[in-house]
Amino acid sequence: MQIKRVYINALKYAGHQAISFYALPLMMVIVILGTVSQKWLGLHGALDTYFYAPVFWVGPLPVPGGILVMGAIFINLLARFIGYSVWTWPKIGIHLSHLGFLLLLVGGIVSAFSRTDTVIPIVENTSTSTSQSYDQSRLVVYKNNAEIFSKNFEDISNGTLSAPALPFEIKILNTCLNCKIELRDKDSAEGWIGASAKMKLVPAKPDINPEANLTGLGFEVSGKGVSGKYQTFLFFPKPPVIQVENDEYRFEIKRIEYPLPFMVTLKDFRKTLYPGTDRPLSYESDIIITDSDTEFPATISMNKPLTYKGYTLYQSSYQIRPDGTEVSVLATVYNTGRYFPYIACLLLSIGLLTHLYLRSFTSGARRFKKSTVAALIIFASILPVKNSYAFETGENFKTLPIVHEGRIKPIDSFAKSVLGGLSADELAMIIFDPAYAIHQPIFKIENTKTLIHLGVGSDPSQKFSFSTLSPALDNTKDEFFKLLEAQEQGRTLSDQDKGLLKIHSEALLYLQLLRSFSFAMPLGEINGKPITYIDLQKDSAYLREDLNTTIKNKGTEFDKLSKAEQENLFMNYQMDILEKSGQTNATFRVIPKGDIMVAPWQVISSGQGTPETSEIMTIWTKMMTAYQNNDSDAFDKHTKNLMEKYAAHASTRNLKIEVVYNFISPVLSGCILIFLSCFLLLMHTLHNRTSILKSSKIAAFSASIFIGADIVMRIILLGRPPVGTLYESMIFVAFVLSTAALWLLHKYKREDIGIFTFALTGIILLSSQFLPKGQSGLSVLDAVLNTNFWLATHVLIITVGYAWCLLVSGLAHISLYKNENVSKTLQIHALIALLLVSVGTILGGIWADMSWGRFWGWDPKENGALLICIWLVWVIHGHISKHINDHWYLLLMAGVSIPVALAWFGVNLLNVGLHSYGFVSGIAAGLLSFLVLQTGILCALYMRKKNTNTKV
Repeated sequence: MQIKRVYINALKYAGHQAISFYALPLMMVIVILGTVSQKWLGLHGALDTYFYAPVFWVGPLPVPGGILVMGAIFINLLARFIGYSVWTWPKIGIHLSHLGFLLLLVGGIVSAFSRTDTVIPIVENTSTSTSQSYDQSRLVVYKNNAEIFSKNFEDISNGTLSAPALPFEIKILNTCLNCKIELRDKDSAEGWIGASAKMKLVPAKPDINPEANLTGLGFEVSGKGVSGKYQTFLFFPKPPVIQVENDEYRFEIKRIEYPLPFMVTLKDFRKTLYPGTDRPLSYESDIIITDSDTEFPATISMNKPLTYKGYTLYQSSYQIRPDGTEVSVLATVYNTGRYFPYIACLLLSIGLLTHLYLRSFTSGARRFKKSTVAALIIFASILPVKNSYAFETGENFKTLPIVHEGRIKPIDSFAKSVLGGLSADELAMIIFDPAYAIHQPIFKIENTKTLIHLGVGSDPSQKFSFSTLSPALDNTKDEFFKLLEAQEQGRTLSDQDKGLLKIHSEALLYLQLLRSFSFAMPLGEINGKPITYIDLQKDSAYLREDLNTTIKNKGTEFDKLSKAEQENLFMNYQMDILEKSGQTNATFRVIPKGDIMVAPWQVISSGQGTPETSEIMTIWTKMMTAYQNNDSDAFDKHTKNLMEKYAAHASTRNLKIEVVYNFISPVLSGCILIFLSCFLLLMHTLHNRTSILKSSKIAAFSASIFIGADIVMRIILLGRPPVGTLYESMIFVAFVLSTAALWLLHKYKREDIGIFTFALTGIILLSSQFLPKGQSGLSVLDAVLNTNFWLATHVLIITVGYAWCLLVSGLAHISLYKNENVSKTLQIHALIALLLVSVGTILGGIWADMSWGRFWGWDPKENGALLICIWLVWVIHGHISKHINDHWYLLLMAGVSIPVALAWFGVNLLNVGLHSYGFVSGIAAGLLSFLVLQTGILCALYMRKKNTNTKV
């Protein structure tokens, strides 16, 4: 009886609701501190300081660390699950969700004690039965290539190492976990042998990523008739070797190795690049697993691992050695707790869905279970806009394919993405009529200090021609090269310096475009006939020989040469200039060559043209002639002919769709319409006219169509789900918000909900237009992201979760402003938001497990999603347990937009972790402004409610 009472009391205290209520906000603080600190401490430093530490220190005060807080939450939840669970039908969803979360934590505990993470770097046609540590090293001594001594680096300190297998003693002189290599002074070179006499290892600050540390040591050998001081370090290509009698001893620092219960043989490694770039699209390895009498082949690629005997092998990356050898890098994970997250995810999802179903059923909101489908319309074709240039290239020219930024796109898109954004007609002028183009205003310099520094004025709105800028660019070219070096070294540059770098880079690109078809430009006349580089190249041997004879007989004084000799000298000079400029001209890639597309000069320089390349280059040359003769009909005829030639190399349909996409600018159009809808809805609240309300709904519906059209066009053009970049996530969130607001406006007749949500949608769309073009364009993805399944599940669900959290925030803002009570509608939408963010986060963990071999890694992006989940769980449970009253519940639900903003945008500012591909500079000011504004609004709403209560 006494034992039972103790058991009941233990469950009572351990399961008290106050434990989780106060532990959850502390966990949010730990998540924020641990995430931000990764910028300076790195992931491992953050783990040791915050996430896995029993305590961390705030000045002199100890604060419970992540391991204690997570332990308290686990014990509290387990006690409540065992002692307080009432297994009735209305509660079944909650209990399944709690059980799923408990299994998730149990899986984390099992993985923490059983998991090993190693790596296999392997070269083609080699085999290995060991994997190696990412960051731990050892000193190894080889005798005639056989290992005779080894000691872990962390166990080595200054002192003497000896072993029966060693005929000498090793005295450790210095060690460094991360070394810098510096030149050694001649005065200090005495006693040092070989390369160590010229270089020294200097301790440096350990890298925030331990695997990047260059581990090394200095040592002295004495005994058996040998003596001297040496140095060795990780990956040293020529480690020290000493000769003792007839034996050779070699000293190496190597990664610690772990035996595998099977052998891996790499037969072939392949990497696929995006067209026209060195950026990997995917990479994969063909291997053979050998285990005793068992042998079988397998292919491992990005997001498609291999599991055998409890070990999972992932295609992690690849390396290229200095000699050009490609090394496939396979991550190897052994984790007995791997399947816990999968089961937990299933239970958690079923539990939340069941609870949401039962909650909406009992509240009478049956219509919440009906899905809504937004109408998505693609606009087929629109007439082109007239421009100010005399020669109009037409739609066919805009549609011609070009390889740029890793994909085939129409020339119209290429033009808009270079030199601050050109029209197709401006691009045609540059490549077809360079002599005229250099005098036309093309360049825009936005930084006033850069303008003044160049000496070309101070008006950022003014455009400049190349001929105007050329003297200033020539005067600052040395400064440009110094700034390039500073940028490569990671030094901070001023806005003026960035502006100078930008204009010089644009000028270099401009020159490449100018010279795209310089080989076909007339260089002069011989016997009254225009002559080009192609003509000269046919007689290049004769021209060179004739020039050498002239120089040998008459020297190089121009005035002493005959007219024919002067022409020959001029032609040789022109040919040399064009050849030098053409060798590096690889910008305008419009010539199909096998499976790729190259620039015209690349065909000429390689000397590997084909009948097809020759035919297409001839058509381009005819287009240039027609352009210079202002013959629009001939130009259009050649363009159509060219499109027929390209049909086998690019999708004509996609090229036309992209030209239409560029013309209608669906996001900008949707932005204008959604703000118009918001304004009309506001007018309706003032004048209460049905016609204004209908107009508002039509504008909002049209906005959703435009935004939806953008999403559908991106899916068609990129061949992947629509949420792969920060910009795309903003567009998708705006689409979800606009369609949800339309539905809520129709269902509840609440204009205030529509005004708030439409305004928020417009702000998101407008903000997206200020992202860099590299983000907002139709960009290709990193290899690790190039998986349609996970983009369509994890990323899509988590993005819809962001949108639903913002919707919940909007509903709470309105309730606060109108002094309304907590509505069941708000509570149900809060549960939907929790379901979406939780399931999306767990699916992201499963993707990470499938791609990198770890379910959870405390990566900043992962932590951001976790922060939203904790916030929602804390507010919902705090309201249920009466720790949070109705007013604070509304305030905190309104404030859920803050963790959403931090997870969506804030973590990108750190530019660390596996998800650093979302980094966009320049959003810090906007994010800070939002946080300050949102905090101010919440404080104002709180004070308003407080003053209202005081008056009552």
